[in-house]
Amino acid sequence: MESMEDFASMLDASFEDVRNGDIVEGTILEVQKDTLVVDIHSFMDGVLPVTELLYENEVLEDLYHKGDTIKVMVTRVDTRGDTIWLSKKRADEIVVWDELEEMQKENRPILFQVKEVVKGGLRIQYKGVRGFLPQYQIAEEEVEHPELFVGKGLTGLVQRVDRERRDVVVSVKEYLRRQRQVARSEFMRTVHEGDVYTGTVSRVEPYGAFVEIAPGVDGLIHVSEMAWTRVKHPSEVVNVGDTVKVTVLNVDPERGRIGLRLKDLNQDPWANLPYSKDQQLDHVKVAKIIGSGAFITLPNGIEAFLPISQVSEKRIRSVSEVLKEGDTVSVKISRIDKEQKRISVTMRGLGEPEEEVFTYENDETEGYSIADAFKGLLK
Repeated sequence: MESMEDFASMLDASFEDVRNGDIVEGTILEVQKDTLVVDIHSFMDGVLPVTELLYENEVLEDLYHKGDTIKVMVTRVDTRGDTIWLSKKRADEIVVWDELEEMQKENRPILFQVKEVVKGGLRIQYKGVRGFLPQYQIAEEEVEHPELFVGKGLTGLVQRVDRERRDVVVSVKEYLRRQRQVARSEFMRTVHEGDVYTGTVSRVEPYGAFVEIAPGVDGLIHVSEMAWTRVKHPSEVVNVGDTVKVTVLNVDPERGRIGLRLKDLNQDPWANLPYSKDQQLDHVKVAKIIGSGAFITLPNGIEAFLPISQVSEKRIRSVSEVLKEGDTVSVKISRIDKEQKRISVTMRGLGEPEEEVFTYENDETEGYSIADAFKGLLK
């Protein structure tokens, strides 16, 4: 049977001898208003004042709970008061550099406080360590008033850690860029052709408009997919900041591109086409002239193609020898392809049964569509 002396020896062995300056890990026994009571495996409980625990804008009840483990420094052993005084901030000053280096290596985000504006950027603080946020790294766009960030908490990535110089450099811009990449990769795995989204026009170019359909994810509405009628420039239909409803036309995961359609399929003029082969249409307008022919705007807004071989009974070298954009002419429908959404027209033999017409050798322009005119503009 073990003696009282043996039991006392075992009890002594279960405790650790702590001294001022030791960094130890303990368990929170009690959360009080102004202190934490911490078990650090000693004869006496440790007392951790909130002044040695909390940083600016931190809330005790949100961060620390009974049973949590915490790493602290022993600042004073009070044998008369049976108390060991502790400080988490003092411990952080030593272990935080290891933490910062791990964050940099693993690209883990860091939440820090902005303290003041300094030359070239902002002075920040993380667990008692002061660092620097360059102005060009505050956001993805250029920041003209960095003072607006003072006093705020920001999330970024650690770019450089120098223990000897006690120097830390962080970047919010890089953090946001990587978040956008992750969001886009995830979105590209789930988006499908035919999906409908409501987005915001973020950029307008001569060939189309970019629409943000998810955070950090843009798709392109090509100018040919903006309306059923010809659109000369996207700004005729949309402007930056507009909210639009779009349909996913195609997805290219390898190139990270999403094609969108703005035009409403329910308003497709091809659904109930009011034209037939050999029908003559008067007073229609020449919309656009290209090398191989001309586009003619029909009464319901659809554009038909007039090949150069069908402009005149005579051989011509250029459509502009006979027509110019804006002219009003009469044409006859020579071909309708509803599946490909193409109509071809002729100006030859109007008013009489159409005879066999002269065509240019290797003429393959019959049935040319508006979409063909824009092929190759977006690579």
